[in-house]
Amino acid sequence: MNRDPFYRHIVDALASTLDGNLFEQCVCDLLRDVYPGLVPILGGHDAGMDGAIVDLKGEPYPLVATTSSDVQRNFRNSLDRYKEEGGLRRQVVLATSQDLTPTRIRSLRDDARARDVTLVGYHTRADIANRLYVSPRWCKDLLGIVGDPEPLSAVSDSRRPRLSSAVVGRSDDHEWLLGLKEDAVMSGVPGCGKTFVMEELATNGDGLFLASGDPTRVAEGIRSQQPTRILVDDAHFRLEDLAMLRRLRGELGISFVIIASCWPGRIEEVTRELATPQTRSTLRELRLLTKAEIAEVIQGCEIPAGDALLRELIDQSAGKPGLAVTLANLVLRSEIRQIE
Repeated sequence: MNRDPFYRHIVDALASTLDGNLFEQCVCDLLRDVYPGLVPILGGHDAGMDGAIVDLKGEPYPLVATTSSDVQRNFRNSLDRYKEEGGLRRQVVLATSQDLTPTRIRSLRDDARARDVTLVGYHTRADIANRLYVSPRWCKDLLGIVGDPEPLSAVSDSRRPRLSSAVVGRSDDHEWLLGLKEDAVMSGVPGCGKTFVMEELATNGDGLFLASGDPTRVAEGIRSQQPTRILVDDAHFRLEDLAMLRRLRGELGISFVIIASCWPGRIEEVTRELATPQTRSTLRELRLLTKAEIAEVIQGCEIPAGDALLRELIDQSAGKPGLAVTLANLVLRSEIRQIE
């Protein structure tokens, strides 16, 4: 069970009937950090484009945004209309308020390929919900939801690209986290997937991210949300928050496990702040992935990479799945020059 009521409220609202025009404006605003040149196209005569993504490599390419339950038909019709209107680009991005299974996503990719177009990005209900979580304006305007996010959040504040939903090579780490009975530290070099592993816990309702440094709000959140695990990402930058959580746990008499992530060089100060011994049961360093595992991560992003490009991406990723996903994202957006 997801213990973040604010997040559940957003997800439930996205599953209801929405104003399609408002949704188009909303996603154009929320996705601009991913596609900096994105602008909305309003009105009924949009040539299959609900938004235009400017990348200075030719004419803008289309964003298709839909709240329809029949995402596939809407997507196909938009692509057909775009080509009929003389659209020249062979890339498209999809944003939808619907949940999509991997099978449905593959079908959408096939529909795009059948029209000589590549689906270079897709943003489904979960991703849109994460972005709405930190946007009070659009929570109110699109969903009619007002108020502040919970101090303990199902959503990390990371804006790193996340194209593959599968956790590769981290099943043992995930099981270790689930089995913790005392505070612990998970370390790893930047890009090795610490946040991703924590996000899997939160997504499955097995933990909540600390999202506030206000002791009063955090105490209220602990009382109301009753977390079993509180996740503190990049804890080496938030030592005072670790001290706050330990203090509140004692004052409130409520039991929960604190899981902190940090860089390898900062383990000592984090374990000291948690008063946690550096033992095998309380300290875990994420290993770098093998080349075969990195290949699986990249292939999970479904980028159109030949053998030479795949080998280059594997080498550039240096065993770091987070970096692999970032590079795959650049390839999907045809920004290959950025990884040379």
